[in-house]
Amino acid sequence: MWKRPWKIKEGFAAGAGILVLGGVIELFAGPVHWEALRFPVNLVVLVAYLCILTILFLLRKRVYPVEWMMHGGGAATASIACCAALTFIMGLTGIDLLESWPFILSYLWMTSIVGLASINRISHFRKKDIPFILNHLGLFIALVAGTLGSPDIHREEITVSEGGSAGTGITVTLHAFRMEQYPPELTLGNDPSERLRIDNGMLGGRLGEWNIEVLRNIPYAGIAEDDSTGYRAWLHPGACCAMEVKASRGTESHSGWVCCGSFLFPPTTLDLGGGESLVMAPREAKEYTSEVTVTSGGKRADGIIEVNKPMRLDGWTIYQQGYDVSMGEWSGISILRAVRNPWLPVVLAGIFMMMGGAIASFLKVSGKRKEGKE
Repeated sequence: MWKRPWKIKEGFAAGAGILVLGGVIELFAGPVHWEALRFPVNLVVLVAYLCILTILFLLRKRVYPVEWMMHGGGAATASIACCAALTFIMGLTGIDLLESWPFILSYLWMTSIVGLASINRISHFRKKDIPFILNHLGLFIALVAGTLGSPDIHREEITVSEGGSAGTGITVTLHAFRMEQYPPELTLGNDPSERLRIDNGMLGGRLGEWNIEVLRNIPYAGIAEDDSTGYRAWLHPGACCAMEVKASRGTESHSGWVCCGSFLFPPTTLDLGGGESLVMAPREAKEYTSEVTVTSGGKRADGIIEVNKPMRLDGWTIYQQGYDVSMGEWSGISILRAVRNPWLPVVLAGIFMMMGGAIASFLKVSGKRKEGKE
């Protein structure tokens, strides 16, 4: 071992040494505190890191480990294996290693190999190296920007009421919160796994051994004042879906109301006897939206935020996250999540470079195949 040229054995030995070194550093210095690397500290670290890589590249002829990292496949393979193993352990055990020195040094080793390889190809640029440069340089940019930019990511959960405003780094004014629910579903209280969905105009169906007939369907109902067991149309906050139904099985039949309930009214079930009951399951949200005005840094925009359809302004991305579940459809509160990552454009640039490298590699291989056939 350690006889030139170094190969895979030396690579894994170097990886083991880096893990041990990281463990020793963490033993005496503790874990890495990423919040200390917020801008402009991370920018200073980036400049210093790039200068170090440049100096190492210039000394490659005199320092064999540097030349080995640029040209020896053993270093790249071992570094990837170390990073993959630590990532696998983190995913398998749930232990957060992102602030541990062994994890950080391993990824720094792998990233440095990618960076040195990129610098080497760029310094001896040839047209056929374009796919290699795009892939490796794009990966280097994405890794470095994603890591050093993470302390600058700002996340804020914003809970705002209709007609009100909330937020610190960004201000959100909620004009209206709207929700669309799935059609009501009937189920047996002793077997909730089987459900009968009552779509618009549907008059009934089969549920277990019972034949269900819908006599009346009131989408927005309240308890009738003159009949505590009946419902009437009532379009006000707290209204809930109610159905008058008939459940029959052979010669046995039961009639009455079922209701899913709301924050204002309790649910109503229909007793079928023998420990069975007909229940209307709680309504589930199909989609919900927030009509808002967003203000940040002197900029202002109106828009509608939906699940998986965020709104963007001044580097912020605002997502629809939730609502007041206890109020259901009548929630006057919207829960939003605002995220700002100033380094995201740089990370995306690296990703697009890798995509370009993949396309260039495909075109290069296709071109060689055509030449071979000719």
